[in-house]
Amino acid sequence: YGFNDPLIVRYARYMGDLVQGDLGISYVSKKDVMANYLQRLPNTAILAVAAIVVATLIAIPVGVFSAVNQNTWKDNVSVVVALLGVSMPPFWLGLLLIIAFALKLGWFPSGGIGQWNSIVLPAVTIGTNYAALMARTTRSSMLDIIRQDFLRTARSKGVAEKKVIYKHALRNAVLPVVTYLGP
Repeated sequence: YGFNDPLIVRYARYMGDLVQGDLGISYVSKKDVMANYLQRLPNTAILAVAAIVVATLIAIPVGVFSAVNQNTWKDNVSVVVALLGVSMPPFWLGLLLIIAFALKLGWFPSGGIGQWNSIVLPAVTIGTNYAALMARTTRSSMLDIIRQDFLRTARSKGVAEKKVIYKHALRNAVLPVVTYLGP
Protein backbone atom coordinates (compact mmCIF):
# COMPACT_ATOMS: atom_id res chain seq x y z
CA TYR A 1 0.00 0.00 0.00
CA GLY A 2 3.01 2.31 0.11
CA PHE A 3 2.77 3.08 3.83
CA ASN A 4 6.57 2.95 4.12
CA ASP A 5 6.99 5.86 1.71
CA PRO A 6 7.52 9.37 3.08
CA LEU A 7 4.44 11.47 3.74
CA ILE A 8 5.10 13.88 0.87
CA VAL A 9 5.40 10.97 -1.59
CA ARG A 10 2.12 9.44 -0.36
CA TYR A 11 0.40 12.82 -0.58
CA ALA A 12 1.69 13.45 -4.12
CA ARG A 13 0.52 9.98 -5.18
CA TYR A 14 -2.89 10.59 -3.59
CA MET A 15 -3.32 13.98 -5.26
CA GLY A 16 -2.24 12.57 -8.64
CA ASP A 17 -4.80 9.77 -8.34
CA LEU A 18 -7.45 12.22 -7.13
CA VAL A 19 -6.99 14.46 -10.17
CA GLN A 20 -7.57 11.39 -12.37
CA GLY A 21 -10.74 10.46 -10.44
CA ASP A 22 -9.18 7.44 -8.74
CA LEU A 23 -10.04 7.43 -5.05
CA GLY A 24 -8.71 3.94 -4.51
CA ILE A 25 -10.25 0.83 -3.02
CA SER A 26 -12.19 0.84 0.25
CA TYR A 27 -10.52 -1.08 3.05
CA VAL A 28 -13.92 -2.10 4.42
CA SER A 29 -16.00 -3.06 1.38
CA LYS A 30 -13.11 -3.85 -0.98
CA LYS A 31 -14.91 -1.90 -3.72
CA ASP A 32 -13.97 1.20 -5.67
CA VAL A 33 -14.56 4.29 -3.52
CA MET A 34 -15.80 6.39 -6.45
CA ALA A 35 -18.37 3.73 -7.28
CA ASN A 36 -19.57 3.80 -3.66
CA TYR A 37 -19.89 7.60 -3.81
CA LEU A 38 -21.80 7.55 -7.08
CA GLN A 39 -24.11 4.82 -5.79
CA ARG A 40 -25.07 6.90 -2.75
CA LEU A 41 -25.17 10.30 -4.46
CA PRO A 42 -28.88 10.23 -5.50
CA ASN A 43 -30.11 9.48 -1.97
CA THR A 44 -27.82 12.18 -0.58
CA ALA A 45 -29.19 14.72 -3.07
CA ILE A 46 -32.78 13.79 -2.20
CA LEU A 47 -32.06 14.19 1.51
CA ALA A 48 -30.32 17.54 0.96
CA VAL A 49 -33.21 18.95 -1.08
CA ALA A 50 -35.77 17.67 1.44
CA ALA A 51 -33.83 19.25 4.32
CA ILE A 52 -33.64 22.59 2.51
CA VAL A 53 -37.39 22.47 1.82
CA VAL A 54 -38.13 21.70 5.49
CA ALA A 55 -35.78 24.46 6.66
CA THR A 56 -37.30 27.01 4.29
CA LEU A 57 -40.89 26.12 5.16
CA ILE A 58 -40.12 26.58 8.85
CA ALA A 59 -37.65 29.47 8.79
CA ILE A 60 -39.25 32.11 6.61
CA PRO A 61 -42.65 32.21 8.36
CA VAL A 62 -41.01 32.13 11.80
CA GLY A 63 -38.55 34.88 10.85
CA VAL A 64 -41.27 37.11 9.40
CA PHE A 65 -43.56 36.48 12.39
CA SER A 66 -40.75 37.31 14.79
CA ALA A 67 -39.81 40.51 12.96
CA VAL A 68 -43.39 41.75 12.65
CA ASN A 69 -43.94 41.15 16.38
CA GLN A 70 -40.63 42.66 17.45
CA ASN A 71 -40.08 43.17 21.20
CA THR A 72 -43.18 41.22 22.20
CA TRP A 73 -43.53 37.89 23.94
CA LYS A 74 -44.16 36.28 20.53
CA ASP A 75 -40.79 37.55 19.32
CA ASN A 76 -39.10 36.31 22.48
CA VAL A 77 -40.61 32.84 22.08
CA SER A 78 -39.51 32.71 18.44
CA VAL A 79 -35.97 33.76 19.34
CA VAL A 80 -35.74 31.17 22.13
CA VAL A 81 -37.06 28.42 19.85
CA ALA A 82 -34.51 29.42 17.18
CA LEU A 83 -31.77 29.38 19.81
CA LEU A 84 -32.83 25.90 20.91
CA GLY A 85 -32.83 24.76 17.28
CA VAL A 86 -29.28 26.00 16.81
CA SER A 87 -28.10 24.62 20.13
CA MET A 88 -29.55 21.11 19.86
CA PRO A 89 -27.13 18.71 18.18
CA PRO A 90 -28.68 16.98 15.16
CA PHE A 91 -27.76 13.51 16.41
CA TRP A 92 -29.74 14.14 19.61
CA LEU A 93 -32.75 15.56 17.78
CA GLY A 94 -32.64 12.59 15.40
CA LEU A 95 -32.72 10.14 18.30
CA LEU A 96 -35.63 12.01 19.91
CA LEU A 97 -37.57 12.00 16.64
CA ILE A 98 -36.94 8.27 16.15
CA ILE A 99 -38.10 7.48 19.67
CA ALA A 100 -41.21 9.65 19.43
CA PHE A 101 -42.41 9.19 15.86
CA ALA A 102 -40.96 5.82 14.83
CA LEU A 103 -40.95 3.72 18.00
CA LYS A 104 -43.77 5.19 20.11
CA LEU A 105 -46.24 6.43 17.50
CA GLY A 106 -45.17 4.25 14.57
CA TRP A 107 -45.82 6.98 12.00
CA PHE A 108 -42.46 6.75 10.24
CA PRO A 109 -39.86 4.02 9.76
CA SER A 110 -36.81 4.20 12.01
CA GLY A 111 -34.42 3.54 9.14
CA GLY A 112 -34.08 2.48 5.55
CA ILE A 113 -34.67 4.06 2.16
CA GLY A 114 -37.87 2.35 1.02
CA GLN A 115 -40.80 4.74 0.74
CA TRP A 116 -41.36 8.50 0.72
CA ASN A 117 -41.97 8.57 4.48
CA SER A 118 -38.48 7.22 5.17
CA ILE A 119 -37.02 10.62 4.27
CA VAL A 120 -39.19 12.67 6.64
CA LEU A 121 -37.34 12.14 9.93
CA PRO A 122 -33.84 12.65 8.48
CA ALA A 123 -34.99 15.75 6.58
CA VAL A 124 -36.56 17.25 9.71
CA THR A 125 -33.46 16.42 11.72
CA ILE A 126 -31.11 18.14 9.31
CA GLY A 127 -33.52 20.91 8.36
CA THR A 128 -34.22 22.00 11.93
CA ASN A 129 -30.70 23.26 12.54
CA TYR A 130 -30.69 25.17 9.25
CA ALA A 131 -34.20 26.45 9.90
CA ALA A 132 -33.10 28.02 13.16
CA LEU A 133 -30.19 29.79 11.48
CA MET A 134 -32.34 30.87 8.53
CA ALA A 135 -35.08 32.16 10.86
CA ARG A 136 -32.56 34.35 12.63
CA THR A 137 -31.28 35.62 9.27
CA THR A 138 -34.83 36.26 8.04
CA ARG A 139 -35.73 38.13 11.22
CA SER A 140 -32.65 40.31 11.02
CA SER A 141 -33.17 41.08 7.36
CA MET A 142 -36.87 41.81 7.86
CA LEU A 143 -36.10 44.18 10.73
CA ASP A 144 -33.74 46.11 8.46
CA ILE A 145 -36.24 46.28 5.61
CA ILE A 146 -39.28 47.14 7.77
CA ARG A 147 -37.62 50.42 8.76
CA GLN A 148 -37.03 51.53 5.15
CA ASP A 149 -38.64 54.63 3.70
CA PHE A 150 -40.37 52.87 0.81
CA LEU A 151 -42.45 50.82 3.26
CA ARG A 152 -43.40 53.93 5.17
CA THR A 153 -44.48 55.45 1.86
CA ALA A 154 -46.54 52.36 0.97
CA ARG A 155 -48.27 52.51 4.35
CA SER A 156 -49.01 56.21 3.94
CA LYS A 157 -50.58 55.51 0.54
CA GLY A 158 -53.01 53.14 2.27
CA VAL A 159 -51.57 49.78 1.25
CA ALA A 160 -52.76 47.02 3.58
CA GLU A 161 -50.23 45.98 6.22
CA LYS A 162 -50.19 42.34 5.09
CA LYS A 163 -49.42 43.41 1.56
CA VAL A 164 -46.68 45.73 2.81
CA ILE A 165 -45.10 42.92 4.79
CA TYR A 166 -45.49 39.98 2.41
CA LYS A 167 -45.25 41.67 -0.97
CA HIS A 168 -42.86 44.55 -0.44
CA ALA A 169 -40.78 43.76 2.64
CA LEU A 170 -40.41 39.99 2.27
CA ARG A 171 -39.32 40.23 -1.36
CA ASN A 172 -36.47 42.51 -0.36
CA ALA A 173 -35.60 40.68 2.84
CA VAL A 174 -35.41 37.21 1.31
CA LEU A 175 -32.17 37.91 -0.59
CA PRO A 176 -29.82 37.25 2.37
CA VAL A 177 -31.79 34.11 3.16
CA VAL A 178 -31.44 32.80 -0.39
CA THR A 179 -27.71 33.49 -0.37
CA TYR A 180 -27.52 31.61 2.94
CA LEU A 181 -28.90 28.49 1.23
CA GLY A 182 -25.88 28.33 -1.08
CA PRO A 183 -23.15 26.88 1.18
